[in-house]
Amino acid sequence: MDEFAGGRRRPDSPPPLSFFPDDMLVEILLRLPPEPIHLFRASFVSKLWRGLVHGARFLRRFLDFHRGTPPVLVFFNNQLGPPLFVPTSGGFAPSTAAKMSTGNWSALNCRHGRALLEKLGSGRLLVWDLVTGHQRYLRVPPACGGICNSTVLCAAGHADHGDCHSCPFLVVYVFSRSGSAICASETGVWDEATSIEIPSLSLVPRPTALVGNTLLVAAKL
Repeated sequence: MDEFAGGRRRPDSPPPLSFFPDDMLVEILLRLPPEPIHLFRASFVSKLWRGLVHGARFLRRFLDFHRGTPPVLVFFNNQLGPPLFVPTSGGFAPSTAAKMSTGNWSALNCRHGRALLEKLGSGRLLVWDLVTGHQRYLRVPPACGGICNSTVLCAAGHADHGDCHSCPFLVVYVFSRSGSAICASETGVWDEATSIEIPSLSLVPRPTALVGNTLLVAAKL
């Protein structure tokens, strides 16, 4: 028998999820498996669901509920041949990735759910939130020269990064000839480059490490 008869819902049919209060929906969504594909799919059900699963408070509660380290969303590969973008789940593949290749893009660093990529030969950087899909393009610092290292950071500056997707970000660009520069997402403008002179020291183009509030950059004498 059809669920609807004469335009009316059968008395024993459950109400659609949109009829549930938001707090009840949140409790249901919190119990989704922690793999990113499940939240990714849930965000396409409706605007209401998208707003709930992308909310900073929900994401923080989701991580606390599952009591584990944040899941690995993707792997980036800069070697020619294999794909640049390798998702950990077959269903998690934002459309942007389909247009990227190792001959045109290079992954510079990933941190706090965001990836920093550079379009080769264009002087353009891309900050890509892998959960919300938000993208922000930046120009390489005008004073840049020599070998460079760069990274993207959450600007909140706290240990719990469950709500990074709603926080501003910082991009740090370090280069061997001129020094370093920082760009904040609120302004989109690089600050004035600062420099330090260390004889016979050169950068090594490897991912940076963040220890507390200190950013470690690979270099050699």
